[in-house]
Amino acid sequence: MSTALSDRALAFLGFGAAEYLGLSPTQQARAFDVRITRNDELAAVKGRLMKNLTDDQRARANHLRVMSAGLKVLYCTKENMAKWMNAPNKLLADKVPKDLILSGHLSDVERVASLVQRLLNP
Repeated sequence: MSTALSDRALAFLGFGAAEYLGLSPTQQARAFDVRITRNDELAAVKGRLMKNLTDDQRARANHLRVMSAGLKVLYCTKENMAKWMNAPNKLLADKVPKDLILSGHLSDVERVASLVQRLLNP
C-alpha cells in the first residue's frame, strides 16, 4: 500500500501551509512557482494544481508543509513565526526566509525547509 499523497491532498496541504506561513494569495501561487497578478486568480491555480502537480511543485508543497509544522513547534504563535519569516537570518546568509521562498528557485525553498529541520533537531 502506497503512502504517497495524491496531488489533490498534497496541493491542499501545501496551500494550507503557505497560508499559515503568512503568504498572501499571490505569494502562495508564487511559492508553487506560478505567477498571478490578482488575489482572485488563486482559486483557479489551486484547482489546476490539485489535478496535476509537477515534481517541482510536489517538492515545494512538501517543503512548505515541513516549514509550517516546524515553525508551529518552534514559535508556537503565528506572530512569533511571522517575525522569523520576515527577518534577515544569519543562518541564511542574512536573507529573509519569506523572500527565499518567493524567489522562484526550488533550491531556496529547500534551504529554508532544511534550516527549519536543523533548528528542530540540532
